[in-house]
Parts: sequence; structure tokens; C-alpha cells
Amino acid sequence: MGFNRDGGYGQYELVHENIFFPVPEEFSATEGTLLLDIMGTGGHAIERCQLMRPDIESLLILGAGPIGLGVLMMAKIILGKHLKVYLTDIVPYRLKLAEQLGGLPINVSKVSIKDGLKAHGVEAADVAVDTSGKQVAREEGHRALAQRGSLICVGHGEGIALKISPDIIAPERSMVGSEYFRFDELPANLRRLTQHRSYLNQIITHRFGVDEIQKSFDLFFGGETGKVIIEQ
Repeated sequence: MGFNRDGGYGQYELVHENIFFPVPEEFSATEGTLLLDIMGTGGHAIERCQLMRPDIESLLILGAGPIGLGVLMMAKIILGKHLKVYLTDIVPYRLKLAEQLGGLPINVSKVSIKDGLKAHGVEAADVAVDTSGKQVAREEGHRALAQRGSLICVGHGEGIALKISPDIIAPERSMVGSEYFRFDELPANLRRLTQHRSYLNQIITHRFGVDEIQKSFDLFFGGETGKVIIEQ
């Protein structure tokens, strides 16, 4: 909805019954949205990571916006709290929120990704997930991968320039895409939402009414938010 048919902030929206997913009444509509971009996109990205590298011990997330933070939380839930998860960004607010959620922040306005990883005691990451959609982030993140590492592209936009022999073949690295999530992933994520409700709710940092939509967008694009919700 909103991609190949009308959707968004209209008062009414025609939705086919085959894409409805029932959520228990104990969850508000706001909490229900966590099943979509945050848990859905984030969880599917982690599934793609596992397909490419089953023995993940370290994860690098490029971009600490709501999607990047969602990947962080789902990594902690699916792969375990012990997993080292590094997040890059240039906004102190989001890096602080990433740290609050269990991530290890790297401010790329001050250090390179490789130097940031070294500051946390590691030389390279097993898997990197790009949520930024920025070419410079993808390329630097790819160079920070360990042997057999994989770059999972979630963020749309821009491109990437790699040399096949030194960047892909010799280190046996790979790059794949991860687009949103499958409908059959929702039941497992609902169970996770039930088990990790308070943890997941931390990503919702701001709530606005429909009459404050412009204010909410201005604040979000300023970078000093987690997930922003418009409530009826």
C-alpha cells in the first residue's frame, strides 16, 4: 500500500482482505506498526544475513535511522544479545539511541568505518547491512568486511562500484539485496513483539496527530528522532 496503489494519510483506504494480519487487542495500532518497517524489514534483512553467513559473530549496520535501528534490534532478538553490532551515522542523537538499544556506535563524520571498528577492538565485520542507500557508505562498508563477508543492501538509492577480482573473488565476499519482508514472517514477529515489547517500543521516540504531519516530517528529516508515528 502506497507503492503500487494509493495509500498514506488519507481518511479512507481500500485494502484487500488477503493482506490483513490480525493482531491481539492488547497491542495498540501504533505498536502494530512495529511489525512492518522495524521488525519486518529488519528481521528479513537478518534472515538474508544468515543465508549468506551462518556463523555471524559481528554485524555492521550502515545508517542508524529507524530501519538501521530496526536491524539492530532484530539482530539482538534473533541472533542473541551477545552479538557485537556496530552502527554508523553522522547524527549524535541517532548514535546515542543506537547505543541505548545495545549497539556500538561509529560516528563517520569523525572517523572512517575501519578506524571505528578498530576503536571497538575488531578489524573487520562478518556481515554489513546498508540501510543508508549511499554509495560511499556501501563501498566503505564492503571494504570493512572480513573474509567471506557479505553486504546486504536494504536502503534504496545510489549505486556501488567494486572491482571483481580484489573486492569479490579474492576475499570471497558477496552482495545481495533485501526487500521489505514476506507475509509468512509476520506470525514469528508477533511472537517476538510479545516477548520483547518494552525493548522494541523504545524505537518510537515521537508521536503526532494528523494535523501535525508537516511538523513530524520536518523533525524526522532533521535527524533527531527514532521512529515517528502519526496517530489518528
